[in-house]
Amino acid sequence: IEKRHLYEYRRHLSEQGWIDRSVKSEINVIKGVFKKAFDEGIIAEYKFLGFRLKRISKQKPRDILTFKEMKEIAKLINDKYVRLAWFIGMYGGFRLADILRFQKENINYEKRTIYFWMAKRREWIEMPIRDELVKILSRFKGQTGPLIQVKEGRSKMASRKRIPMVYFRAIRNYK
Repeated sequence: IEKRHLYEYRRHLSEQGWIDRSVKSEINVIKGVFKKAFDEGIIAEYKFLGFRLKRISKQKPRDILTFKEMKEIAKLINDKYVRLAWFIGMYGGFRLADILRFQKENINYEKRTIYFWMAKRREWIEMPIRDELVKILSRFKGQTGPLIQVKEGRSKMASRKRIPMVYFRAIRNYK
């Protein structure tokens, strides 16, 4: 099997209506099998080194909110926890999954950092936070427990429905 076979297979899957992410996943499985066979000495040559797939489908780019638009939207949010999550995302660019794990006692106001379990990386991370966010979070100084209160008995997915899914542009260094 050669690289051209993978390209042909990609084209075939795309013609069958597969989305880019699924095509890439499928081809990575095939590459993984050949890589393992090469590593174990079953085949003499791994021919897919440097093989990259470019997107086939033209996906609509996401609209990015301006900082001014994000501030205007914040004025419309009545729920205090949703508004807090909005500000944390707006000023910090954090993922919702991470925001829901923030603990009040893990905010270091002097160093202007927050220490939290990053879901995506599956490790503890210390991240700097902007002055505006430090001001917002300062009301929790000396407190412990979750920063965002989720009603008991509700699943994480149910709690996510309260918080709008917005892709925050990473604006930690925004001036």
